[in-house]
Amino acid sequence: MDPVRKPSVLITGCTPGGIGHALALEFHARGCHVIATARRLEVIQELEGKGLTIIPLDVTSKESVASCRAKVGELTNGRLDILVNNAGRPHVFPALDNDIEDARLTYETNVLGPMLMVQSFIDLLIPARGLIINVSSASSEVPYLFNPLVSAS
Repeated sequence: MDPVRKPSVLITGCTPGGIGHALALEFHARGCHVIATARRLEVIQELEGKGLTIIPLDVTSKESVASCRAKVGELTNGRLDILVNNAGRPHVFPALDNDIEDARLTYETNVLGPMLMVQSFIDLLIPARGLIINVSSASSEVPYLFNPLVSAS
């Protein structure tokens, strides 16, 4: 990270009460330029009032990710120090009770979303020698009967 400028951090899934929200506030408190995202801006509006940058982002949408990528590129002068893939979707149902479309959205959010984010932002991370942090679930290691989809994702 360049010591002359504030380190830039992009965090997906910053809804209040979650890990992304807490990370956004902590990185901001440590002097980073935090770019917080959520599917709906109104849920993270208070972060903007605290001096964080907020951008709408749906990690399951190529168009949304591309729009976010363009904005982040402008805000960071093409250098992103940290990408935190935090957006996730819980899905607590027995396997036989899963709605297939809901299951598909969970998989797209939890698996394909982080892949799309890395592919889309790698050209901003490389010049900064940046970090990629993937927030995950313990369900992959400790399966839960009513959580097979999250365990798989």
